[in-house]
Amino acid sequence: MITNLVEGKKTKCEQYWPSSGSQDFGPFHVSITHQLTLADYTIRTLSVELSGKTRKVNHFHYTAWPDHGVPDYATSILNFHKMVMKDHKAHRGPLLVHCSAGVGRTGTFIAIDHVLEQRETEGVVDIPGVILKLRQQRTNMVQTLDQHIFIHDAILESVTCGDTEIEAGDLRKRLAQLKTKDESGRSGLDLQFAILDQVSSNVGEAKSFAAQNNLAKNRSTDFLPVDNWRVVLKGENPDYIHTSSVHGYKKHRAFIITQGPMRSTARDFWKMVYSRKCSVVVMLSDLIELDEVM
Repeated sequence: MITNLVEGKKTKCEQYWPSSGSQDFGPFHVSITHQLTLADYTIRTLSVELSGKTRKVNHFHYTAWPDHGVPDYATSILNFHKMVMKDHKAHRGPLLVHCSAGVGRTGTFIAIDHVLEQRETEGVVDIPGVILKLRQQRTNMVQTLDQHIFIHDAILESVTCGDTEIEAGDLRKRLAQLKTKDESGRSGLDLQFAILDQVSSNVGEAKSFAAQNNLAKNRSTDFLPVDNWRVVLKGENPDYIHTSSVHGYKKHRAFIITQGPMRSTARDFWKMVYSRKCSVVVMLSDLIELDEVM
């Protein structure tokens, strides 16, 4: 499922599972037995009973697709896809995918899966060819140019980064391997960090119009908050403060990141703390470091 139930005050999908306990949908008795909620998606285990026979259904619900456009980064959807396919390979039957209309986001997800499998099997990728085949079976699959570009970004990230997930029990062994240097004197960690810089958004590509219009409120122009992720000062004009919102592992926008307050922005800092109901502040610098006021 690649849609929220409601987006922009518009119902995108009716809830077809119980929030807790059990619920009947005609002759089908559906129970929720487990739920894991993470920042970008929720995984539910459902039990479906019909005529005395019970079947287990795993429900993967991606919740971070924006109302309009595509996600800002592909990492999340790639992780989501990996979890879905790992579970799906252990079961028979087709994989059911839906969004609201069942063409845009659904087509994007299926195209990513198709191309990743094509690369693994044939060693090539043909994104336009894959989309064309999908559209021959269902019209308007992959609806927008943004979705088309997002598929390319997702495949590029997958090809460039590979599978970086490490089992917790293998961490010590894997870390020792990553620290080993090759003939050029570079370690696996060096190469990994270089790849991160390669696939991350360039500073020049990020839109920071609000920060550019309030340069006096920034300690440095090298690290400006991106508009899509900045925290707005409610009831203020200008509503700018040097902050960025960041997801945690389980919670959406779990962190607020900011620069050390300046004398001219200390009031704004406390306005943000109060309005955003922050009860914990973590400070990772001294007031003065290397003769520079932080």
